[in-house]
Amino acid sequence: MFEPHGPKRLSDIVTEWLSQMKSAINEQRPKVSTSRTLLLHENAGPHKARATTQSLREQGIQVLPHPTYSPDLAPCDFWLFPILKDRVVGRKFDRI
Repeated sequence: MFEPHGPKRLSDIVTEWLSQMKSAINEQRPKVSTSRTLLLHENAGPHKARATTQSLREQGIQVLPHPTYSPDLAPCDFWLFPILKDRVVGRKFDRI
């Protein structure tokens, strides 16, 4: 596919996605403050690119640290899953 200004860099795509994600959160959950948005991602090149990290700072998105090459040490294993478990314990779901 021809793009008049050349192909987009992956970091530009990630930056656009982050902006769209934050807008969608604000639209779908207007009462939830996104002033303290946390993001967990692996240490892929486009995620660490200067354009991406600058966009994250401008949007006020805090990146949670993730050890390089340690997929078995995901921070969400320690803080996110216990919270999710507490919220669904005792509930019954008709479908997954």
